[in-house]
Amino acid sequence: MSVLNLKPRYLVAGIGLLLLLPIVLTAELKSIEPMMLQTLCHHKLWLAAGCFLCGVFGVSRQLLASISGYLLGFWQGLLLIELAMLASAVAVFAVGRLLQAERLSNQRFVWFQSLIGKLQRAPFTGILLLRLLPVGSNLLTNLAAGAFHLPLTSFVLGSALGYLPQHIIFALLGQGIQLQSITLLLWALAAFALLSAVLFHYRHFWKTNEIV
Repeated sequence: MSVLNLKPRYLVAGIGLLLLLPIVLTAELKSIEPMMLQTLCHHKLWLAAGCFLCGVFGVSRQLLASISGYLLGFWQGLLLIELAMLASAVAVFAVGRLLQAERLSNQRFVWFQSLIGKLQRAPFTGILLLRLLPVGSNLLTNLAAGAFHLPLTSFVLGSALGYLPQHIIFALLGQGIQLQSITLLLWALAAFALLSAVLFHYRHFWKTNEIV
């Protein structure tokens, strides 16, 4: 079954946890040694490398975007997290190319085989929509895209555009936490709620058109 087929209460709980975790963990940065925070702020390559490695191993990109926004501010944080997540996605995609696709397929997971079939028919649209979803496995998507030989251009462009809305929201959230700005936090939460509502509204369109 796909994410869109989950019962509403489970989907709402998952989205709520996805939103709460970055807020709590980003706020906890204030308790970290100030010297370490200053190092990350002034040596952006270290922060970018850390985000890249975390992205490779499937750490929540929402959390990483929030932390980047907290440390660097909205615009720099957004640019850093977008580039770092794209680089990590391409790295895992390259690893996926070395895998045998059959190892990721299994007759017991019919939904996964169906998803791969739809991605192969419409790689750009499929990747774009998967990236827009607030829940799902970023790591598995990257591996599967490489293993099943989706076009690299479609994968990169779909990822770049699909990543952007949530990166904007969570980088804004991180800056709001840093500045203790209720206004920025409310804007970020409202944008996240709007994005989730739009995606949920179009879930039937995706199923009907066999995209997700």
